[in-house]
Amino acid sequence: MQFNQLVFDQIISEGEYCFIQKLTDNQIAQVQVFINEFIRWNAVHNLSAVSNFETLMRAHFLDSMSIVSGVAKYLKELKLPFPINVADLGSGGGFPSIVLAILLPEINFYAIESIKKKTAFLQSIKLRLKLDNYFVVDQRIEHFAKENPNLFDATISRAFTELNNYLEYSKSLIKDESFVFAMKSQRVDEELKKVTGEWVLVENIEIEIPKLDAYRCLLVMSSMRKY
Repeated sequence: MQFNQLVFDQIISEGEYCFIQKLTDNQIAQVQVFINEFIRWNAVHNLSAVSNFETLMRAHFLDSMSIVSGVAKYLKELKLPFPINVADLGSGGGFPSIVLAILLPEINFYAIESIKKKTAFLQSIKLRLKLDNYFVVDQRIEHFAKENPNLFDATISRAFTELNNYLEYSKSLIKDESFVFAMKSQRVDEELKKVTGEWVLVENIEIEIPKLDAYRCLLVMSSMRKY
């Protein structure tokens, strides 16, 4: 897989138009470095199975960019002083957490990931892009949660685990006033039926990714502790 400048520029423009979000020149430059580094590391360390550049940009980058407005909207509803702290559980190759950290620089993102090659990549990107709002946690989620309970204003995950498991992981990490964001690539009716305990679905934001024939949504969940 090789970087393609024409495709990159086109897909950035499509994302700005479809998601009504104008990126600064610096943000575009940061995204370009991130994508280039992802391709370079992926060739050696197999961070992801993606092997086509346009697929990388649409199914991974645009997928991450598509949730920025929804995440920002709900975090604003918390009416908290900055910085707001968000944990990305099972961060993998940095989608969505690196993209969110670039596009929402006023929010702190913590990438919790236990696979060493992935945390090495994320730490490399943090340093390369000088992301002062991005923190890499090289630990299993349950161990980190035990040492740092109720630290976060929100959690987020993408292609991580079933919803019920994700909510269970999130429970000990989040504060009472918080949200849980789950990115899903399939219909979620069955997963929602399995949700037990103290959780309420606030909104299911269905998302269209330009020229990507796949279902996408962002579930916004909240703990009943909030009410």
